[in-house]
Amino acid sequence: MLVGSMFLNSARACYVVLAVITTVTIVYTCSTDGSPLRSELLTPWMKATLIDLYTNVFVLLCWMWYKETSTVARVLWSLFFCVMGGAGTSVYVLVQLFQLSPGQPLHKILLRKPITAGTA
Repeated sequence: MLVGSMFLNSARACYVVLAVITTVTIVYTCSTDGSPLRSELLTPWMKATLIDLYTNVFVLLCWMWYKETSTVARVLWSLFFCVMGGAGTSVYVLVQLFQLSPGQPLHKILLRKPITAGTA
């Protein structure tokens, strides 16, 4: 599927909104309720939710490690995914969408970047 500029701009706007909503929710919750790392919050459902979240993060990390050719980028994005969760993922996809030009196939955001000298 070739990407039209209207679709590309809509996808970019969608991921901006997702990243902002997720970040604002996390910041608001931390500022009004305190740290999420309190023992009374570690109920069985919270543990299950964290396992579910980090299973998805692992899958996304595998894709990102395949896609990125720079070790520095891999490590920085890995930290961002793990710390920021959905917001980090949204920002990564948003960056990939901004690297796509109208008329390019959509699957290009899934594929590995060309390896150039000095990026490994």
